[in-house]
Amino acid sequence: MITTQSSGRQTAHRVVMATDLFDMADRQTAQVGLEVGETIAGTTGHSLENIDTRAFSDSDVGAVFARLQGREIWEHHGDWVDDNFGVLDDDVRARLERCRSLSLDSERQPDADLEFMHEFRRQFAEVVEPGTVVVLPVVPEHGPRRTWTHQQSVEFRTGCLRLTAPAGMVGAPQVVWSTRIPVGRHIGIGLMTAPRGDHLLLDLLKDLSNDLPEIRN
Repeated sequence: MITTQSSGRQTAHRVVMATDLFDMADRQTAQVGLEVGETIAGTTGHSLENIDTRAFSDSDVGAVFARLQGREIWEHHGDWVDDNFGVLDDDVRARLERCRSLSLDSERQPDADLEFMHEFRRQFAEVVEPGTVVVLPVVPEHGPRRTWTHQQSVEFRTGCLRLTAPAGMVGAPQVVWSTRIPVGRHIGIGLMTAPRGDHLLLDLLKDLSNDLPEIRN
């Protein structure tokens, strides 16, 4: 049963760790993620569960989401891009050219991608029901560096997309809690819930405002 507040808003009744995704992240991110999960579980009065979410974060999910996103970008902004193409950065132009190309796909591929999305949403709803808070990483390792090659940057974006695409694919709200650790880097931990759970996450963060800073050390 989903717990509600007097205002009718949902509150968290289940807290889960996407342990398989933290296995993809570096040790420090995994440790901070565990501390965030334990803090949320303690604050909400629920035990912390571990779930396997790899079915929602494999390379196919990221690829399909990128294609759906690319077609939508060109549908809504293609005319503006054509008018301003020359002033854009080379890397941005390359990505927008891909959006243009995706918009010219045959009907078969867009239809297949939409079918994939609908099935993905159905399966996601079976695992992440309203009132569930999923704790997950949002980047596979440290952030991008100025010295990286173009290929390294592409690989980093692809890795991030695998972690962030699920929320976009189903229209689920996700917030990122960021902390700075002693070695001088920031770590972001995602908190995601089912669609239409925006207030749940905002209320949860408000309740956690005095607790989460304690794990910064």
